[in-house]
Amino acid sequence: MKISRLLVAVILSVASWTGASFGQTAADRVALKAALSGEYFARTLGWDDEAKPRTSTLKTYLALAHVNLQLMEGFDIAVLAGYASSDPSGVSFKKLPFSIDFEAGAVSGYVLGAEARKSLFTYQNFEISAYGQFVVYRGVEKSWELEGLSVDGTVELAPAWTRLALGPVVAYRRFLNFTPYFSVQYNRLSGTLEMRQNIQTLAGIEKKAIKAKSPVALLLGGDYALTDEISLGGEVGIMPYQSSLDTSFKLKVQISFQ
Repeated sequence: MKISRLLVAVILSVASWTGASFGQTAADRVALKAALSGEYFARTLGWDDEAKPRTSTLKTYLALAHVNLQLMEGFDIAVLAGYASSDPSGVSFKKLPFSIDFEAGAVSGYVLGAEARKSLFTYQNFEISAYGQFVVYRGVEKSWELEGLSVDGTVELAPAWTRLALGPVVAYRRFLNFTPYFSVQYNRLSGTLEMRQNIQTLAGIEKKAIKAKSPVALLLGGDYALTDEISLGGEVGIMPYQSSLDTSFKLKVQISFQ
């Protein structure tokens, strides 16, 4: 797959550049970490319905495996892969032979991504880092029978979206085993929903662009070290939009291999 090859190429390029720049062997420098995370988010989407702006809510569950490389002190990169269940219910498709208001529930799919964190500086007990993440979701086509017609008819939905998160992270390192943190991020989610409809000789395809209304996320979380090798993490987030708030929740278990 093009996306997975691109992510691997980025990881290898950064690792090669780091080794050349600092003149260290991989054994001296690289630490491997593996993690499992679960995440839920609800995002308000904007989309057009016959030139009229409309909104609905995208509810998504993510289960991800992380493979993290610490290339040098304070600099980590990771590749992500896993499963997603994404529910775009509430979106209307009016350009098909028979209009559809999608209410069929979540669509399963796969997720690929990459993330990086770089420590910038410390001030007293605070550490300020730069963080970035890019995630791609591709849903497996969901199909169902049309009801209420005198003839057979089917519809299929193929959803896809990407999410880009960038921003500073402020961690408080005063405690021995617990590290709370706060982050303000640019958090952009956008994608497409493609609906296909077949009713005997009638067929139609409608592709609808979707985009999260709030581009800003406020995150509060913490990491707790159970041992030198195992840590637990949790995070809650809000994404303000007009008078409402979108939300996110995340849990993570990480194992380090020195």
